[in-house]
Amino acid sequence: KTKDFQRRKFRTIYSPHNVYQAKALGMLVDNKEFSDVVFNLDDGTEIHGMKGILCARSAFFAAMFKFPKDDQNDRAAPAEYKLEGVTNDTMQQILTYLYTGAVEIKDQ
Repeated sequence: KTKDFQRRKFRTIYSPHNVYQAKALGMLVDNKEFSDVVFNLDDGTEIHGMKGILCARSAFFAAMFKFPKDDQNDRAAPAEYKLEGVTNDTMQQILTYLYTGAVEIKDQ
């Protein structure tokens, strides 16, 4: 069985739709206009997100958003969550990866 598996040829299929989709979703990263969640970081920065995308791509965020927060009275306002120990740059990279499937790692 192992030999059969090793002989198989795998290929990826280029799809312009996938490229367009990644670009379109990338434009939604930290987009205040369409956000339904706000992450408050230690440095006072607010990062905006979309629960649907975050839940679809991350079990962590799906668990976070599963039940409404007790202090969230106004359903029209984005839910707010405090994230401790997460920098703005790190959160931007996390969101970029979750939205687009790619992220650029910067040398520091």
